[in-house]
Amino acid sequence: MFLYITISLFVSSMLALIAFLQSDAAWWKGPTAALALVLLGYLAFTVSFDQEGFTRQQPVLGLVISAWLCGLIVLIGSVLALIMRNFYSTGKIAKLIFLGSSSLIFVSLMAVALTQR
Repeated sequence: MFLYITISLFVSSMLALIAFLQSDAAWWKGPTAALALVLLGYLAFTVSFDQEGFTRQQPVLGLVISAWLCGLIVLIGSVLALIMRNFYSTGKIAKLIFLGSSSLIFVSLMAVALTQR
C-alpha cells in the first residue's frame, strides 16, 4: 500500500511539474520534449538490438522502457496544461493536475492490486 501511495505521488508530482512549466512555455516545447524522449528510447533500442548476443535481459531495455514512460508522462502533462491554460492560472493548473492525477493513479493501482488476488 505504501508503494502505491509513493508511486502515485511521484508520478502526479512529475505531471504537475510538467504542467506548471508547460503552462507558460510555447505550445510546441512539451510535445517536442516527449517526442525526443521516445526517439531516444527507440535509438537506444535499435543500437542495442543490432549488437551480437542481444538478449531480452539487457540493462539497456530498462532505460528504453524508462525513456518511453517518461515521454508518455511529459506528453500527458503538456497536453493537459495546453488544454487548461486558457481557463486557469499557472498555480491552479499544477494543483488541479496534482490532485486529480494522484487520486486517479492511486485508485487505478489499487484496482489492479485487488484483481491480482
